[in-house]
Amino acid sequence: MPRKAGTGLPREVLGARLRAEREARGWTSRKLAEKLSDASSGICDVPDVESIIPQIRRWERGASGIGEHYRTLYCMVFETGPDLFIMPPETYHNRLGIGV
Repeated sequence: MPRKAGTGLPREVLGARLRAEREARGWTSRKLAEKLSDASSGICDVPDVESIIPQIRRWERGASGIGEHYRTLYCMVFETGPDLFIMPPETYHNRLGIGV
């Protein structure tokens, strides 16, 4: 499986985790894109919401890696730490109390 340098997780695993986190909040890809865009204000430049939506879908499919600035924004909008991107699936799921 392809891996994004520095994450320690296969892209597909990370993508499924990001999708699960988004869906657990009841957010659409558009809502997440809006939140990522809002969170970026004053931190980094991101494309417009319409351009972020297809990128979110690629990340969730594991089709592309996620840059450091977007990892930071994900942590901000999901109100979580970097464990989201590095914790092995079994540890992460145990922490959440769900099956692997």
